[in-house]
Amino acid sequence: SLIAVVAGIYIGTGWAGYVFCYIVIVMTAPYTVKQRTILNRTPTWRAALNDIRMSVDKLHSQVTKLQKQNDSLAAQAQRLRDIEAPFIKMIEEQGHTVNDIRILARENRSVLLEMEKLTETE
Repeated sequence: SLIAVVAGIYIGTGWAGYVFCYIVIVMTAPYTVKQRTILNRTPTWRAALNDIRMSVDKLHSQVTKLQKQNDSLAAQAQRLRDIEAPFIKMIEEQGHTVNDIRILARENRSVLLEMEKLTETE
């Protein structure tokens, strides 16, 4: 309404200037409302920054989980190396290689499976 008063004074004195200004305001109001709704729907910098912060927090928590899992797997791998070392030493003392033992283990497995099948059929 301040705009109407100023415009009424500018256009001239009398009620015709005020009526004209009010008509202009009433005619432009829907367009102004439309523009305001468009502006309200567009994302703001604050919303964009909050989304980025949320993504960074999720990524940080996932990285932390992966680091814990990696540490756990590294500890398990070290335990397996510690267990495997005496076996490899024993195999080498007997004059065999690890591959020979693997082949023997596969043969043993197949023999055990055949024996199991034979005992099931009897």
